Amino acid sequence: MANAELSEIDPKDGRIQWAGWDGITPLPSEERLREFGFTDHSPEHWYYTNRVGSAESINITVNKEPVGLVQGKPVYGYRELIVDEYFGQPAFFGKMLPKPRYEIAQRISEQLAMLRDAGLDLLIDPLEYGWEGWNPDNAILGEAGELDYDWIDAAPESSKPQAEPAVSVPEPIDAEILRDVAEVIDREAKNLESDSLALGMSLGAYVAPTAIRTYLAGLKRKQQK
Repeated sequence: MANAELSEIDPKDGRIQWAGWDGITPLPSEERLREFGFTDHSPEHWYYTNRVGSAESINITVNKEPVGLVQGKPVYGYRELIVDEYFGQPAFFGKMLPKPRYEIAQRISEQLAMLRDAGLDLLIDPLEYGWEGWNPDNAILGEAGELDYDWIDAAPESSKPQAEPAVSVPEPIDAEILRDVAEVIDREAKNLESDSLALGMSLGAYVAPTAIRTYLAGLKRKQQK
């Protein structure tokens, strides 16, 4: 479509969204797009995808035909979607626990900064992905190369990143207790005339108490049958 046939549009015009686009962007050269990983298996669109989480991906589709002019230059409609690849649906990362939520947001921001270097102007709003409390006045992904965390100090405690709980490690079982348990298992196995699975059971220095109790409970159930 020749530029003369295009009309000037306001980038904030809601009709862009009504037409099915999430926004508008300049479009760099084909060589530049391919250099940054875009493909055009569809004759009508450029497409880009990359992982931003263990199961989450960023997906950008840009129309090849301009939708209008901004300051006399052609702009192209784009759609963005953060996808949960396990379930094939939008990934509402804003509802995740603080640590993965911020990690995904940071990776999205890095991807958008890279695409900005390629010549595209893309935005992704975390509010649309369930991030209640996200302050769009201070940080909208895509407006800067990295996230602005200044607003976190004023955010509710529940929305701040939380330290991961410490994992308790069971202490090794005392050698004397192990000998007692071994005697019990040996006696129960003989009473049941068990096969070599029970008789040949060896106890290491760090046998889990839960496993021992489970094993003895199984022997007891066999006795009761």
